[in-house]
Amino acid sequence: MQKPLILALLVSLMAFGCSKSDDNLKTTNWIVSYYQIGADQKDDTALFNNYSFELNDNNEWIIHFPDGSSATGKWAVDANTSIATFAIQNPVALANNIIGDWTIIEQSDVTLKLTGRLSTDPLVSSQSLLYFEKQ
Repeated sequence: MQKPLILALLVSLMAFGCSKSDDNLKTTNWIVSYYQIGADQKDDTALFNNYSFELNDNNEWIIHFPDGSSATGKWAVDANTSIATFAIQNPVALANNIIGDWTIIEQSDVTLKLTGRLSTDPLVSSQSLLYFEKQ
């Protein structure tokens, strides 16, 4: 397994230039505090109202939907590259907006800030921003 690569995310990562442990990020009750989709620079955080997230020690990632249902996937962090990866089979609803690779731009005990490309085309520079906050 990828234990050394997974000891963090969605709120468990290394801040740039810091070897801070991401163990404190592995807890329940994370929410999306900011979400921006690409070039439009529009704040789309409201899309995630009433959603919450868990990042568990066994690399399990759980999305809690507003209707009380949930979906389970996997997450991992590569501490060498500061890349966080979220995966889920048969993604539903807004899970599509989170799955994939994200670059960690900032981490603390209560926040995790990620950025990701919307396209693998090197000519497309649009970035998405995804910030999580511990409740």
